[in-house]
Amino acid sequence: MWILLALPSWIARFVIRRERLNFKALEDLGVGACFLLFFQMVPYLPYLIVPLLQCLILGDAYLEQTLKIRLERHFFSFIPQWRSFMDSTSKGKLCMLALISLGSVAMPVSSVSPWWMGAVFLPLMTAWWGKDHLFVHLLKPPKKQKGETIDPAPYLAKSEVSKLLHPQFPLYRYTTGFQGEKAFDLKLSPRPNLVILFVESLAAHQLEKAPYLNRLKDEGIFFSEFYSNSFQTFRSLFATLYGLPYPPTQDYVLDATLPVVGLPQILKQEGYQIHAINGASWSLNNLRSFLKEQGVDFIADPREIQAHFPEAEGFSWGLFDSYLFNYTLDQMALHRNGPLCTILMTISTHHPFTLPKTLLQPQGSDYEKFLQTLSYSDQCIGDFIEALEDETFVMIMGDHGNTLSPSKESFLFPKESEKAAYHVPLILWKKGCQGQVVETIGSQADILPTLLDLLQIKAAHHSLGKSLLRKEKRSVFLYNPLNPYEDFQSLGGESTRDQQLLLHLFEEKRLSPHKKPEGLVHYEPSRGITEKALVAEIPKGCFSIDLSSQPYVTDHVLETLAQKSPTLGVLNLQGCPLVTNRGMEQIFSHCPELYSLNVSRCPLLTLECLRLKNLESLWMDELEGVDEHWLSQEKGSAKLMFLSMLNTTLRDVSKLQPLFPHLNTACFSYAQIDPESLLEFLKKEPVYRLDLYECGALTDAFFSKLHGVKALRLVDCHQLTDKAFQVPLSFHSLVLKHPTQLTDQGLKNLLEHPMFHLEIEGAVSLTQQGVDFARKCSEKYVHFHIDDLIQLG
Repeated sequence: MWILLALPSWIARFVIRRERLNFKALEDLGVGACFLLFFQMVPYLPYLIVPLLQCLILGDAYLEQTLKIRLERHFFSFIPQWRSFMDSTSKGKLCMLALISLGSVAMPVSSVSPWWMGAVFLPLMTAWWGKDHLFVHLLKPPKKQKGETIDPAPYLAKSEVSKLLHPQFPLYRYTTGFQGEKAFDLKLSPRPNLVILFVESLAAHQLEKAPYLNRLKDEGIFFSEFYSNSFQTFRSLFATLYGLPYPPTQDYVLDATLPVVGLPQILKQEGYQIHAINGASWSLNNLRSFLKEQGVDFIADPREIQAHFPEAEGFSWGLFDSYLFNYTLDQMALHRNGPLCTILMTISTHHPFTLPKTLLQPQGSDYEKFLQTLSYSDQCIGDFIEALEDETFVMIMGDHGNTLSPSKESFLFPKESEKAAYHVPLILWKKGCQGQVVETIGSQADILPTLLDLLQIKAAHHSLGKSLLRKEKRSVFLYNPLNPYEDFQSLGGESTRDQQLLLHLFEEKRLSPHKKPEGLVHYEPSRGITEKALVAEIPKGCFSIDLSSQPYVTDHVLETLAQKSPTLGVLNLQGCPLVTNRGMEQIFSHCPELYSLNVSRCPLLTLECLRLKNLESLWMDELEGVDEHWLSQEKGSAKLMFLSMLNTTLRDVSKLQPLFPHLNTACFSYAQIDPESLLEFLKKEPVYRLDLYECGALTDAFFSKLHGVKALRLVDCHQLTDKAFQVPLSFHSLVLKHPTQLTDQGLKNLLEHPMFHLEIEGAVSLTQQGVDFARKCSEKYVHFHIDDLIQLG
């Protein structure tokens, strides 16, 4: 009876995996014995459990032999969409494996064995002998990956003109434009119809096998070094729409509650309607729920397409591409009111590579079958493009690549991080454009800022990408959840650092401050606007308003603002000379959701106007009355995480800690505070970022005592010498402004310390030789900047 119950394990090892006969046959016999003991421990239940376990053994062997992947616990999230996988599994006759395992318990089982033997040996045998991947790995909860606080500023594009909206959401910013040398020339009409087309599994090395796409490549803007951010469609879609990769975890379900801001929200604010049409089911990976939550106006997949075309053909993954494109054209014809953005996803080139019944079915190897389905999809794309209106702007890319080639003819998941799995074509096309080839490296995360640049849109977002229209060095994030050993890497970046950044942003929900990203209006008037014009111009429902350095902002303006925008979250009044406490009372009374406030250099304001309870960020530079007496009277705020107090009369900053226990970013004038109180403050409050201005008296000894600080900015640090960099440093980011005593030797010492962001300005004691040496070392940094001595004069 042991032999009968061990039979599926032997089939898995010697028939499916085709291993040679060896001592591991005894291991499988032991597994059979465990199953036998299980029958004696519990009546009836083993007749259900044992076949399921046998199915796991056989299924795991099949996946490893045919696709080179192992069974993972998160695969079970696909059970609700099991129909989509039927054609792919039937090609490998995976369903037949279940019948073998069911047969293993068809005969009555009778034996006598003490119950405790099964309790001991079942987990022992399965964990110690060979089946650990299934019975330990599958049952063990996945280890939660931890991110850490990382300054993302070095990752942001230098070509992007933007303003950060909130320090606790470090990528969340308002972009007003782009600058710098262009990588290509393309002029678009003000608000053209947009088509973002994802071609299933289209790798860059296969583009020449698609004649029509190859023609579009020659006619449009072709990016020869473009990459998908993952070998999973839902991750590619997310990166394209939101400008950053989905977090590097083994999740297969898209979190519909993520507070993200991307193309759906941005384009809707510009008057676009957003349509998302898929040849496959949007239910996979929870995409339908996610897109609904993001405000997509129209969502369609095989369910809607088949209702429109009852004769539509398909396979288990979805409907063939001709029906997808014809349905899309019909929907476009119905939409004539304003610009339209259509997100399209094909499916015909998905494994197992089949075609409509009216066409000759693909023959040969998986590679040859793929090329035949690609030829069909290429023709469908060509017919679709020809039918588009003249001003339509099209972006075509592979959702991800594949590793099929003449030398690798069988379909396999890319467990190893092969370039072909990520290297995809990107074609930007409109009728009449001039063909150009761009060799700059880029990825799907760069699509969002590229569209902002091309369409000249001002918007709030949290993209890590950089506009492909500009010549700029950029990193590419790559993630393969099927590879447990090298599941995350980057091109042009530092993989461990990039991974920690993404994990932190998603785990801590530090993307944007919105649970539901609606009403993301940012208002920033032209410089010098009058009070009357301001009152008339302020839009309703603003989330963030920047009135900094506006001389005509009065209490009446603030009262109007408060009434029009009761959901205001961010307000910048820096340098507004006419604002008084009365106006601030209106803001706090009518805007209960305000959490970021800048009242620096407002001479008529006093501390009585502040209500700190709900604030998370506060700039109060040069505000009168900030002293020890005020601290003794103030209740503080447990929410406050960012505080800037430049040029105040407060000397003992250690007393801030009880008021603001969760502070992680602080800005002080070093000349105005007691240095020892700062050290005491840092012991009690391990802040991540510390900005110190007026550091003329800061010495090497004090510099070495700043333990716990990971991001440090020192301005006017004239007393800092080379000795400061001879001790171990643990900074992630270091910015030095005017370290006038820093020499070439000190710079070399500094470059030996591991960090990711280094900026040096105004180091007049450096030689050109020292600067050149530093620039040769710049590749190891995510961001590096040092002044040119010619500019220093």
